Formats: sequence, C-alpha cells, structure tokens
Amino acid sequence: MAAGKWSEYSLCEQMGNIGSEVGRANRWKEKDQKLFEGAVFRAIELIDLTLSDVRWKNRLSNGKCAFKMFFGTLLVSVQSAGAAI
Repeated sequence: MAAGKWSEYSLCEQMGNIGSEVGRANRWKEKDQKLFEGAVFRAIELIDLTLSDVRWKNRLSNGKCAFKMFFGTLLVSVQSAGAAI
C-alpha cells in the first residue's frame, strides 16, 4: 500500500483495513502458511503506516495497546505453528 493513498483514509477506514488483514491472518494460520504470512506482513505494514500518520499522533494511545496485543498474539501463533516470520 502506498503511504500517500493510505493517508487519505480516515482513522476508521485505516483500522478497518488493518482488521481485515488480521482476520485474514487468523483464517489462514492453520490452512496456508504463505497466505498467513502475506496477511501478517500486510497487517504490519498497515499498522506502521497508521502509527506514522501525523493526523493520529494524539489519538492512538489505545490503538498502540491493541497493536501490541496483536503482535503478542501473532508471536504465540507463529511459535506454536513453527513458522519463520
């Protein structure tokens, strides 16, 4: 995703897109390693773009906590699946 286009989305749109990728990762984690990893990498990219968006500088304290929870859950999933992310 290009950062320029991403910065045109509202915070709700950005969070919705991140949620879609997290959902895809969850759906594929037991079924297809390649699709799982692709969704994880896209989610990470979108999270990074959102955290870098200056418009949300003062609004994402709760979002940062949710992102940390996602990464913690991801690490547990990866470790239990034996994936190499």
